[in-house]
Formats: sequence, structure tokens, C-alpha cells
Amino acid sequence: MNIAEPFIRRPVATTLLTVALALSGALAFGLLPVAPLPQVDFPTIQVQAALPGASPETMATSVAAPLERRFGHIAAVTEMTSTSYLGSTAIVLQFDLNRDINGAARDVQAAINAARGDLPSTLPNNPTYRKVNPADAPILILALTSSTLGRGKMYDAAASILQQKLSQVPGVGQVIVGGGALPAVRIELNPLSLNKYGIGLDDVRGVLATAAVVFERADCAWAAGGAAPEILWLLGPAGLDAFDALRPAPPAGPASRLFASGGYAVMRSGWAPDDHHMIFDVGPLGCPVSGGHGHADLLSVQCAVFGEPYLVDSGTYCYAGDLASRGYFRSTAAHSAVVVDGESQAAPAGPFRWAERPGARLTDWHSTADLDFAEAHHRAYAGLPGGGVVHRRRVVFVRGRYWVVVDDLQGHGEHQVDLQFQFAPLEVQVDPTLWARARGRTGSELLVRPFATVALKASLHTGELDPPRGWVSPVYGRREPAPLLVYSTVTTLPLRVLTLLLPSPGPGAVVPSVSSVIGAGGAPVGLIFEVTGERIAFGERGLPDIHKQSVPVAAHPNRPVSWRTHGAP
Repeated sequence: MNIAEPFIRRPVATTLLTVALALSGALAFGLLPVAPLPQVDFPTIQVQAALPGASPETMATSVAAPLERRFGHIAAVTEMTSTSYLGSTAIVLQFDLNRDINGAARDVQAAINAARGDLPSTLPNNPTYRKVNPADAPILILALTSSTLGRGKMYDAAASILQQKLSQVPGVGQVIVGGGALPAVRIELNPLSLNKYGIGLDDVRGVLATAAVVFERADCAWAAGGAAPEILWLLGPAGLDAFDALRPAPPAGPASRLFASGGYAVMRSGWAPDDHHMIFDVGPLGCPVSGGHGHADLLSVQCAVFGEPYLVDSGTYCYAGDLASRGYFRSTAAHSAVVVDGESQAAPAGPFRWAERPGARLTDWHSTADLDFAEAHHRAYAGLPGGGVVHRRRVVFVRGRYWVVVDDLQGHGEHQVDLQFQFAPLEVQVDPTLWARARGRTGSELLVRPFATVALKASLHTGELDPPRGWVSPVYGRREPAPLLVYSTVTTLPLRVLTLLLPSPGPGAVVPSVSSVIGAGGAPVGLIFEVTGERIAFGERGLPDIHKQSVPVAAHPNRPVSWRTHGAP
């Protein structure tokens, strides 16, 4: 007897069994789980890095690119994808199926450590990585609602409590909190200027927070970034309640302002962290009561490009321990101003006194939707031997794009004129055509070029001691070498110099072709951006004329242009 014999002897039962099996298979076929793609887990690692305030272009060139170069040397990497946002970048690495994910993670960590020297020094934290595939759909989505808590407090609770607990559950690879934001408000301060007056960052925050309550100012609350202890000390618990009742918001007015009483014209492109701004000193030497903390920096400028300080105040460094350094840091030679015949605008009469206290006089200020314009002059050099000198400076900010600084020196006789720009501790280079390039820590750049009808000589001074040149003091008691760019000439007055300050997202933006326009009197009266055709022209008074406004070519680093520059240097 074999296995087939029972089925042969009972054909009816065999037929019925065959039909039953066929029906069962047909019914079960519709219930079989069928995946559209193979259930394969590719070894995937996601790397994240953050640089608050940096533009997506800066994140891609200064953060993502160095990391990608290092990751490219890791074995068995089959795919690499990077995405850059405002202030953050994410890089996804996919490995071969045979690659152990733990070994790949060790290689990724080693590559991050090796790339740290190539990343911006302002990066607050090292890049982090996770062994997770960002393309995977979330397993579970939780939503939080509240009728009593605001979105900021709910986000804080979700991030500090719920997210931490869920991350500890076995098998959970990543927990993402979205739909809100931590309450974080920032005010941009120049630490060198604060140091000059002995003011700390917490002092500024306390003043702003207290002012928000006293004057019921939502913009002051926005700038303070939260309640400060000074509120409780000065105003008690009622002050804290009043502060909490405010709804912080950025200033409603224009970003550019003239602070006539303080003697400052501020030109800003907006309130975003990566906006440009310039501070033009048009006031007296020191406060009206005492000039002890004042500097001889009349008509000096400070500027930030893409939110990063480039031209800065020199700071204080010391008061009495080193009189030579004390004298230098508050002299004109340490600031972005014009020095005539090597003399400071004012002579010191001790560590906290001046023999005389000259001041600048503002003669014009305009702020429109397209540009900001300020004009001022001073007579600090009126008593120079061989004929006095009057310095008039005009600054125009073509909103969000570039500055032009016009320096007119009126007088008689031959004088040495030094046009100075004191940079923060950055990399600065100058070429034979007088173009200077300052490269920031976030990858952005500031291009500088003066135009005059006399020969100018460019020089860089960094950390020199005899005489001291090229120093800044970020905090009291400490000084750091920082490039001082000087354009010098010895000529007979009058003299006019037009200086172009051109922000560039960088790095390595091509220098644009720019020429100067010479007026009937033999002095430069305007500039022409030759590729775009934009022209800016200055009269003796009033706002400049701007024709064919367009984005300067330096904003397009990939656009091929020549290195030509026109006009006598």
C-alpha cells in the first residue's frame, strides 16, 4: 500500500478534499500581508549641526561642506544627503547592507571630531548623530492641548518632561517635538562698545526688563528676553506680574533710527539675526557730564554683516595700570575713523580726562524705504600746524545691500591722511588694487574698496607694539590682536575719498567691477557697478541719486565677472 492508494479507492472524497483546499486557498489569498517594498532596514545615520542666526547658504558652505568632505572617506557609504536651513543643517548617511551600524557610528563620530577644526569657531556645540532613518514614518504621534497654558510653556513641558520620558522607552530611536518654540528673544549687542563703558550684558538685560514694566513697552520685553532679577528688586512682585502681562514683540517702527541725544545714527536692514547694521558716531566725546569713559572716535563707524560684527570699537583694556595702552585704546588711531597728521582728535590729560573735548555735529539724517543717509562733521583738527582741517563724513546705506562712506577733508597745505577700519579678530586680506576682503567666522565676507583721485597706499596692522596698532579689548583687562586696515596718502587738501563697504554671503565671492565717477572739480562724485549698471552719485548736499537699483554682483559668487577696477587708486 502506498500513499496514493486511499485517494484512488475513494475518488469522491478526494475530489471534495481538493475543492475544499482550493476554496481555502482562494479565501486566504486576500488576507496575505504583501509589502510594496522589501522589508529591509538600511544602516542609516543622521548628523545634525546648529549655528544660530546663520543663513542656509552659510550653513551649507561653512558647516555642511566640511562635514561632507570628512564623511566621504568613511567606508561603505552608499548615499549622502544634506539639507541646510536657517541656523541648522542635517546630513543623512546611508551605508551598505553588510555594514555594521555600530561600527559606522564610531566612524561618523571620528569624522565629526576630525572636522571640528574646519567648522566655524562660533559653532556653539559639536555636531550630533543618531542611528535613525529620517525617511521612516513615525510610529506614534501625540498631541497636547491646553486651555490655560500658552504655546511656549506647553512646548517647554513637552521638551523637558515628555520627550525625556519617551526617549527612555526601550526600542525608541528618536522623539521629535514640533508645533511650537521655546520663548527665546535676543538683542544684538556689541561687547566691545559695552566694555568701553564698563557695562555687562546682564546690566543691559536688567535695564530693558525694568523699562518694559515702567513704560509698558512690549518691545523692551522682547529685547530683554524674559524677566530679570532687577524687576523684583526695584518693583516687587507686582512688577513681575506686570512683565508677565506684556506680550513681547519687536519694535513696530523702522529698524534704522537716529539717537540724537546719544549721538548715534543706526542703520539696519531689519530685526532678523542675520541682518546688516551700522553705527555712525555723530555725537560728542563722552557724555555731557564727564568724558572719562569717552573715546576720541568722532565720526567713527561700526558695522555687522549678516549679524556678525566686522568693524568694531576697540574697547577699553585698562584704566591706570598701563598708561600707554590706555592712551592708545581711547585714541583715534584705534577706531574706524580718519586720522590727520598722525594726531588723535583729542589729547588726554590723565587716565580719565581730556585737554579738550571736541564734538561732532550732525547736519542731515534721512531714512527711507530704500536707503539711510547721515551727514556730520567735526573740527577736532582745526588747530593743526600748517592750516586747520575740517572733516565731513557722509554715510549712505542702500538698504540691505551696501554702504558708501564719503570723507571730505577741507583745509590748506599738505597733510598726511589715514583712512582707518578697525576689524574684529577676523581674517583680512588686501590686494594690489586696494580691494580688502574680510572673512567672518560664519563664512560671510565684507569687501572694502576706497576711491580717490590721489594715490592711496593700503596696509594691514595686527598686534603691533611700537607703536601699538591693531588691537581690540573684548573684555576689561584683556586685549587681542585684530586687523587694522589703513589707506594712507600725503596730499594737499581738499581731499575726497569714497569707500565702498559691500557685504557678501561668501566665501570667495568674486570682486565686482566698480568704477568711480569724477566730477567737474576733479573729485570723485559717485560709483558705477559696471556689470549691473547701477550708479550712485553724490551732490554737495542732500541724498544721493541712485539709478537702476539691482543686487550688486558680489551677492552672486558664481557669476563670472572680471577683477577690473577703475579710477585712480
